[in-house]
Amino acid sequence: MILKRYINNEILKNCIAILVGLILIFISTRFIKYIQLAVEGSISSSAVFSLMGLQIPAVAGFLIPLSFFIAILLTFGRLYSENEMAVIQSSGVSEVQLTRYVMPVAVVLAIFSAGLSFWVTPWSSQYTQLLMNEEKAEAKLGAFSPGRFHENSGKTGVVFVESKEDDGYIKGVFSVSGVKEDDNTLQIQIAQKGYLHRDSEKQQSKIIESSNDSQTNKEIKGDFLVLSEGTNYTFDKSSQEWQKTQYEEYFMRIDPVSLPTLELKTKSMTTGQLFQELSPATWAELHWRLSAPLSIPILCLLAIPLARTAPRKGKFARLFPAIMLYLVYAVLMMNGRRLIEIEKIPVELGYWWIHGAFIAIAYFLLTPKRIKASRRKASV
Repeated sequence: MILKRYINNEILKNCIAILVGLILIFISTRFIKYIQLAVEGSISSSAVFSLMGLQIPAVAGFLIPLSFFIAILLTFGRLYSENEMAVIQSSGVSEVQLTRYVMPVAVVLAIFSAGLSFWVTPWSSQYTQLLMNEEKAEAKLGAFSPGRFHENSGKTGVVFVESKEDDGYIKGVFSVSGVKEDDNTLQIQIAQKGYLHRDSEKQQSKIIESSNDSQTNKEIKGDFLVLSEGTNYTFDKSSQEWQKTQYEEYFMRIDPVSLPTLELKTKSMTTGQLFQELSPATWAELHWRLSAPLSIPILCLLAIPLARTAPRKGKFARLFPAIMLYLVYAVLMMNGRRLIEIEKIPVELGYWWIHGAFIAIAYFLLTPKRIKASRRKASV
């Protein structure tokens, strides 16, 4: 029991460290992508970290098998390189027994990975689609990023916002419209501040014209951009006359933007929805979700014999060929998913032939004759 706890603790510590490092590497690439979208104004800055957090379950579910595989290789490689494995084997503990010691950890990780694959990842993928949908709609409503010129919705001019506060208020608004040759009116608008208001209630706007200081009350209902303390300059190209209008509040009507219909991808569908449709694409997704939990115990069977090394070679000696074998396993599953979708592989067969092939490799490596041959080779 002491040996079992010792080995499992080492494997878990290495697995967690490797998993956290790999997640940070994968998430950093997504972070750069989302930052670029925020700079372009396609999404808000507050949505960047939400989208990053939603990517973690999918990335973790994909990386847990690899992290566990490398953790076993490093742990057993160190035992071999520091001659601890020689002491363990001389006390009568075989590789098969060591596999039994590690297998409960593999089963626990497989159950955790199954929870991520079948429930958490589909939910996070679906919520990511919904959030991106809403952000695109907000961008169409004029939620411009500050410090850059943006083309207006009618493609007749540009809008510039100097700064944007955390509460959603914008400051230093400058817009020009009617710059095309066929436009009869050129309009320049300057406002000190403003905000985007989405409401179905009737609103009152007071417009003060500098020419006669008359007041006009106007009812506005729906989505609109509220500008405060500004001035409108209008130039009539036919009469060559300018008109200046000052206002306390100006309500700019915005055409209502409806969210586009959200069509769930297969990776965003719940497991129950996949079983209801049962098309080649849904079968491929089911086999893909099942692959991570199944691969963890298979990789455990592979990693222990693959970690055999001579003491002088160090704990990283067998790491590269083992990683190459894992890549073959992963590439076969990725390509198998595509082959199932195009019905080149029967949906009932799925990934079972891949898992079966690597179980056979693990059995071959764990056979007594193979173990003795590897020990003699490692002792040379």
